[in-house]
Amino acid sequence: MEIRKLVPTDVERLTAFLREIPEDDRTFFKQDLSDPETIAAAVRETHGLWLVALERPGGSGEPRIIGYVRVLPGTGLSSHVAEIRLVVAPAHRRHGLGRALAHRALVDSVRELRLRKLFVEVAAEQEALIRMFRKLGFTAEAILRDHLRDRRGTMRDLLLLCHFVEENWSALAGLGIDREVS
Repeated sequence: MEIRKLVPTDVERLTAFLREIPEDDRTFFKQDLSDPETIAAAVRETHGLWLVALERPGGSGEPRIIGYVRVLPGTGLSSHVAEIRLVVAPAHRRHGLGRALAHRALVDSVRELRLRKLFVEVAAEQEALIRMFRKLGFTAEAILRDHLRDRRGTMRDLLLLCHFVEENWSALAGLGIDREVS
C-alpha cells in the first residue's frame, strides 16, 4: 500500500473508488461525488491537501484507490483551521488504513499548511471512527442534535471533533508525530 498526494491523473481512479462506496456512506458526503465533473473540479482545487491510499491488486498491475483524506483549510480569519474528510473502502476498514491516512494528513497539514486546529465531523454512532480520532489527539467540541438526515429520513447527531495542535504537542510526541513535523 502507498499513501501519496492526489494528482490530476487520478480522476478516473477516484471516480471508480467513489462508485464503490455504499450509498448509505455517501449520505455523509458534503458534495455530490457521484458526478465525474464534480470530482474533476474537486481534484483541480489547489488549496489544502488531498492524500490517497493506493494498492495494486495481486501486487502488480494498475493501482487502485482504497481510501483518501482531504484537508480543507478555512479562509480569512479561519485560515489556521481546516476540516478533515476521510473515506476508506469498506473492505479496508478496521485494518488501520483510516488511521494511517489521518495520521499522515495531520503531519503533512501541520508541516506544509502550518495549521493550528483541525476538525472532523462524524456521525455520533460511528464509535470506532471517534476512538481512532481521539487516539490522534482529537477531542469532542460539540454535538449537533438531529443535524444529519440519511437517505431514509432518519435523523442523526453530528459530533464535531477538534485537534488543537499546540495543546496536543505532548500527545504528538508520544505518537512520534513531533519528529515527523520538525
